[in-house]
Amino acid sequence: MTLFEAANPINYEQFCPDGWTKSEQHCIAPANYVGPCARKKLFASFERGMKRAYAEECNVEWPLLGREASDKYPKGSALRKRKYNIGPVEPLTGAIISGAVK
Repeated sequence: MTLFEAANPINYEQFCPDGWTKSEQHCIAPANYVGPCARKKLFASFERGMKRAYAEECNVEWPLLGREASDKYPKGSALRKRKYNIGPVEPLTGAIISGAVK
């Protein structure tokens, strides 16, 4: 387990990698996927270790534990109101170190 994974547990229980769409029993990569692997994949038999290896080999990520994919991005209303943080990012956690609310 890497230091990043210790601070940010990955949810390998999710059926598809982050940003992929479940279609029947397969996962479909988003249009912007540029990894070396197939854009359609069956993960039903994949266990945690297999998903981790696939993530490393194929340049994909599974969502963080306790966070839905949609939670990664500011809500539309926050963007319209322009109330979001900007500033330098802590490399291990991804948290904004210091910044202003814009």
